[in-house]
Parts: sequence; C-alpha cells; structure tokens
Amino acid sequence: MKNDEFEKLFKYIEKRFDKLDERLDIVDEKVDKVYDHLDSIEKTLDIDESERLVMGHQADRLADKVDRHEVRITKLEKRTV
Repeated sequence: MKNDEFEKLFKYIEKRFDKLDERLDIVDEKVDKVYDHLDSIEKTLDIDESERLVMGHQADRLADKVDRHEVRITKLEKRTV
C-alpha cells in the first residue's frame, strides 16, 4: 500500500469516526438531560417524603391533643350533671 493510498484510507476512517463522535456527543447531551431530570425528581421525592413525615408527626400530636380534650370534656360534663 502506497503512502497516498494509506492517507486516503486514514482520512476516510477519520471522517467516519468524526461522525460517530458527533452522534455520541448528542447522545451524551441527551443522557445528561435525563440524569438532570432524574436528579430533580429525586429531590422532589425527598422533599415530599420529609413533608409527609412532618405531617404524620403533626397528625399524631393533634390526635393526642384531641384525645386529651375529650377526656377533659367528659370530666367537665360529669361535674355539671
């Protein structure tokens, strides 16, 4: 194979790889967007979980308070009768 033929072959292969590199760059950008979106979803889920935990504790405290009020009201009703 002559030097000139080798250069032509090399340039041809190089062009093919350049096209593949461009396509891979596009795929990488798309994958990055997907990862960014997944990170956003994960953050939202973490916040939602934390908020649900807080609401659960608040509901428990409220239920305890209602129970204590119920006992106090019952005692007051018995006193007045």
